[in-house]
Amino acid sequence: MSPAIALVDVNNCFASAERVFQPELAGKPLVVLSSNDGCAIARSAEAKALGIKMAAPYHEFRHFEQSHGLVVRSANFSLYTNLSERIRTILETFAPSIVPYSIDESFLDLTGFEHQGLERYAGRIRRAVLQQTGMPTGIGIGTTKTLAKAAQWGTKQYPATGGVIEIVTDPARRERFLKIMPVAQIWGVGRATSTKLERAGISTAAQLANLDPAVARVQYGVRMGRTVAELRGVSALPWEDDHQVNQQIIASRSLGEKTGDRATLFASIVHHIERAARKLRCQQASAQQLSISIRTNPFSCQDRPCARTLAVMLPQPTANSSQLVTKARQLFDEIYRPGYLYAKTEIILSAIQLDAHRQADLFTGVSDKHQGNKCLMGVLDAINQRYGPGSLTVGSRHQGGNWQPRAEMRSANFTGSWDELPVAKAGQLA
Repeated sequence: MSPAIALVDVNNCFASAERVFQPELAGKPLVVLSSNDGCAIARSAEAKALGIKMAAPYHEFRHFEQSHGLVVRSANFSLYTNLSERIRTILETFAPSIVPYSIDESFLDLTGFEHQGLERYAGRIRRAVLQQTGMPTGIGIGTTKTLAKAAQWGTKQYPATGGVIEIVTDPARRERFLKIMPVAQIWGVGRATSTKLERAGISTAAQLANLDPAVARVQYGVRMGRTVAELRGVSALPWEDDHQVNQQIIASRSLGEKTGDRATLFASIVHHIERAARKLRCQQASAQQLSISIRTNPFSCQDRPCARTLAVMLPQPTANSSQLVTKARQLFDEIYRPGYLYAKTEIILSAIQLDAHRQADLFTGVSDKHQGNKCLMGVLDAINQRYGPGSLTVGSRHQGGNWQPRAEMRSANFTGSWDELPVAKAGQLA
């Protein structure tokens, strides 16, 4: 039995999420902006048709608001993350194993579902996600992750497929599909590598699949060797499970206004640590290295430049927000320099390990202390989940001025705040 791996991808994820609770935006060109309303990070199909590029600065396309009815929204990551989690919960009911790849993509193991018809089964998945969340998806199905990713790319290029392409059960169809797929669109092939391949006469996925994997490794690197093997239907990428731990967790944000205020800068760092520590706890993991950074705007000609970073190894791995904040305070005191207008802060948690692999300390009783910290953080997370994010935080997060980035066009947090729930009004009967 051949493996059957599906990649489920939300179409124009952030833009689609904005439309779920604002149906009046359907059919209109829509762009979602990055932190501080800087540049485009998501575009609806209608916005793409206007020629708006990914990462284009807002000032370059804002004239479309008047001329073409462009709608612009500030990023609302709480809404996007919540909808992503809901989609993931739905997908778990359709497959025995699911591997989230990004906020809008997940791999599903559909091996053994061939008797139901893979395309038909994928259609059921799409309809369930659309009905229960309002989010449109495309699904590609192949015998490897790379082939599934390729098939999913095809659903975007060929709308007549109905959002599903399956290249598992019909090898001839897979071959025809790979012949029309540009090599630059293959997962794992970057711009520089695709240029090299095209110079060597390899311009399609089928031509790359015909390359000997050993030759690909020598000429283009180990990763390319795996890609070629995957295009041939040989699995070369591990099927990671939900418990794989991230190697790093990075939390950063540009400040709403440049500032040199010590308390305001540290308040933003505390916010980053709380976000990162919460992700650690969701993975049932701990980190032993903490790094913090502060810097001015490198593109400003008016401000004196300054960029400082400092990292430290902790005595024991931890996911305790309070402990991480205490250590961050020491690092911040060392790197902070007065007289500068800082524009961005960042923290990085690394040396991450699963709690299940944690070694007990025979002499210091750290394991017992870790268990107590884990219970305390569990209470904190439970309160924030019940009453909303930020209901219970580390105190130093609320010191200083407002550092939050600009988000003047952000929609309501329809799924994460009682005060911002959508309101339905019943019409009067005639």
